[in-house]
Amino acid sequence: MRATLPEAAPPVITPPGRTDGRAGPPRSTGSPARARRAARGARVSGQNRAMTVALMWEARAADGRGAELLEWTRAQTLDPAPLRRETFTASTDRVLVITWWDAPHDSHDLPELPSPPPELIRRPVHFWRFESLEVS
Repeated sequence: MRATLPEAAPPVITPPGRTDGRAGPPRSTGSPARARRAARGARVSGQNRAMTVALMWEARAADGRGAELLEWTRAQTLDPAPLRRETFTASTDRVLVITWWDAPHDSHDLPELPSPPPELIRRPVHFWRFESLEVS
């Protein structure tokens, strides 16, 4: 009588990012919504009053005035100066400026870029205010 060996189990293929040797994607440590609620609760309780606020300013140039609008935008100064300021262009007629501030989201004393002269723009300037939730 011949002895039979038990069949070997198929190998477990560990996906990238998984370190425990188990198959399948790693479990999340928490939902983004849960992290936002926790951060909001910390701010409300006074544990972390200051945060990063990003102000976005976007203008669309009048026909043929993109270079002038960009030059005008770069010449504008803010007092006090932001933690960081970046200027972007899209195609030849849009200018976007993002400034970063260490301040509460509802702070009313942050300087913003003014609207350019009407002859440089095709439509009113758009302004947005964002609160940083995560940096990765």
